[in-house]
Formats: sequence, C-alpha cells, structure tokens
Amino acid sequence: MAKQILIIGGPKTGKTTYAKKLAQEHGMPLQHFDSHIHRMGWSELSDAIVGWLDEPGPWIKEGVQGVRGLRKWLRENHGKPPFEIHVLSSPKVVHTKGQAQMHKAHGTILRQVLRQLDIRKTQVKHV
Repeated sequence: MAKQILIIGGPKTGKTTYAKKLAQEHGMPLQHFDSHIHRMGWSELSDAIVGWLDEPGPWIKEGVQGVRGLRKWLRENHGKPPFEIHVLSSPKVVHTKGQAQMHKAHGTILRQVLRQLDIRKTQVKHV
C-alpha cells in the first residue's frame, strides 16, 4: 500500500511547513484542505475531506479542517485508518482572538478523535 499521511493541528501550528517538507523529502503529492474553505462551508468541506481520505496514495493531506474530516471519517468507517496521522499542537506565533477560538475548538474535537484512535489502537505521531 502506498504511503498516506494526514497532518492535523490547530491554526498556526506549522502544518503547511511540515507537510511541504515531508512532500519534498518523500516525493509525494500534497493537498491543502484550507485552500478549499473559501468555496465550501466548514461542514461541506469536512464532508469532502472524508472522501479525500479514501483516495489511494501516495499522498500527504493537511489543514486545520482535517480534524473535523477525520472525526466524520471515523464515524463512517470501522477499524484503523489506512493512513498515518501526524498532529501538531503548539502554535508557532501568537494567535489572534479568532485563531485562539479556533484552536480551542480544534482541541475539543482532537480529544474526541484521539480517544477513538486509541480505542482502535491507531498510532498517532505528535510532532
């Protein structure tokens, strides 16, 4: 099976920089979920992410919205995800008020997702 990596994390945690580095090192295509938010709403985008996570690899996919898509993917699928999950948690810059709120919401969803992944005995890489 071709390598697949999902990179999730709150705003300004370095997801895009990390993803670009991995994509270059491994010669893998990269998809940025956040580039779609302007043409889709949050719910519609997380639904789209569910489908994108089922695409054959190799691939690297990243974005702040990834955690919501992963939560939906876990609700619709049983067993371990067929992709690696890398989590970036620490902001690299001071957040604006909106980014701080988004980071808090992301953390709430991430805790739910990590519980599900633990139940499914899925290893998560914390970067």
